[in-house]
Amino acid sequence: MIPGYTSPSMQAAQRQAIPKLSLKHISKNFHTKTGKFNAVEDINLEVKAGEFICIVGPSGCGKTTVLNIIAGLEKPDGGDALVDGTPIKGPGTDRLVIFQDLALFPWLTVSKNVEFGLRLAGVSKKERQERAMHFLKMVHLTRFSNSCIHELSGGMKQRVALARALAINPDILLMDEPFAALDAQTRDILHEELQEIWVATKKTIIFVTHNVREAACLGDRVLVFATHPGRIKQQFQLMCTRPRHIEDPGLMVYAKAILAELKAEVEKVAKEELDYDWRTVTKKPVLRLDDRNLGSGT
Repeated sequence: MIPGYTSPSMQAAQRQAIPKLSLKHISKNFHTKTGKFNAVEDINLEVKAGEFICIVGPSGCGKTTVLNIIAGLEKPDGGDALVDGTPIKGPGTDRLVIFQDLALFPWLTVSKNVEFGLRLAGVSKKERQERAMHFLKMVHLTRFSNSCIHELSGGMKQRVALARALAINPDILLMDEPFAALDAQTRDILHEELQEIWVATKKTIIFVTHNVREAACLGDRVLVFATHPGRIKQQFQLMCTRPRHIEDPGLMVYAKAILAELKAEVEKVAKEELDYDWRTVTKKPVLRLDDRNLGSGT
């Protein structure tokens, strides 16, 4: 072998060996009126290209903070965040975020919303239109391409936001509780459609949710975050076949195990919020105030 020479096959193997996303000893603090708040501490994570990762945890455990660090919207106070081995210096089109607040433009049509990022990137009008229609077809909205945003349902708006993100062709799609405001039936449909899109596009997805069953339905891996400071408490590798439905019996086993890990963290947050006036109902992850009669007859 020629010294210093790397064959194309070896180069390909090396690229595959490098994680798509790496978080190494990530920590982040915020300064508040009451002092320094340690949002996340010592987060270590490697994500392979095309992997679907779900993050669950109680409110305030740093899920969104981690997502913002990956997006380049926040800088960590310690540790390194890398994409393909390169440090994240700021936002980029290789990483796009879909928030619960979709930030669609009400003065633009559906297709123009999808084209928006492409127009900023200098893509020609013809290509913008072709790509917009391609992804609107993927999310089943072609016949609404000329509709105004206010004419759409919540689920349809979510599809527009997804089509807009996919049109930019990011390597990593970051989703921060995107389905939280939707009704159960719409969420179920979008769970199935998101899985189909993920299989078709091979995107790496980091999906933050409070919904344990949603995480079990969507994720290759589910990360359970502990609180104060936020850190990865446990990881679950889900081996269920796809497509999955949120009511599949096999997923219930994983959801129960995930919930068991999450329960102590939820109780910790509840104790802080409700002070000491609470107790846990036996064998159920439900909090009940001692001075409340919830129809028990006692």
